[in-house]
Amino acid sequence: DRFPIHAQVLQLSLQMGDHESLVKEAARTIELFPTAPEAYLYKGIAHSQLHQYEQAIEELVTGRDLVVDNAPLTAQFWSSLGEAYNASKQFAKSDQAYEKALAILPNDPTALNNWAYYLSLRGDQLERAERMSKRSNELAPGQPSYQDTYAWVLFRMKRHAEAREWIEKAIAGSPNADGELLEHYGDILFELGEQANALEKWKRAKERGGASELIDRKIAEGRRVE
Repeated sequence: DRFPIHAQVLQLSLQMGDHESLVKEAARTIELFPTAPEAYLYKGIAHSQLHQYEQAIEELVTGRDLVVDNAPLTAQFWSSLGEAYNASKQFAKSDQAYEKALAILPNDPTALNNWAYYLSLRGDQLERAERMSKRSNELAPGQPSYQDTYAWVLFRMKRHAEAREWIEKAIAGSPNADGELLEHYGDILFELGEQANALEKWKRAKERGGASELIDRKIAEGRRVE
């Protein structure tokens, strides 16, 4: 009957990546503590990770509206909504959610990084994305995922030499770099005229897993495709 214990269970499930269990645990917690916004946050995050975006948005909106006098928690809800809206291709709502999150916590490196990355994937507001990504790396230096985002923003801005510097920083900090990171490296190398090196990185990206659905075409055709 003590909420902090339930919150610890939810946090452990999230850390373990057991999102199906997290949905169930959060639902039970909501039954016991229907006005505790944190339980809705965990449930919304779990649904997002399971690609159940409609349910995620519903839980996150419900929980957000239960928050009272807790600015960091409100910002976290808006950031999570930004991610869910982006994943469901509701880009205008995603941008609005991130705007609200950063209006509350303007120096949240995670929100800055995530929004910058989503904008770079869409090729939208790239100058703004560059500023946000640069700031996230200033706030949390040495984070490979943030370095990768900055490299990709620079790449989309056709600043390929700078992009290479940052992707190599991200690779250096990632002993077991995943397929997405290696694929980005290959794309950057290709645009710098290093086709053979790019192909080698794409092949490694496919082996590691996590690369985009275009990786097979890149390897087969020996060129970057979008």
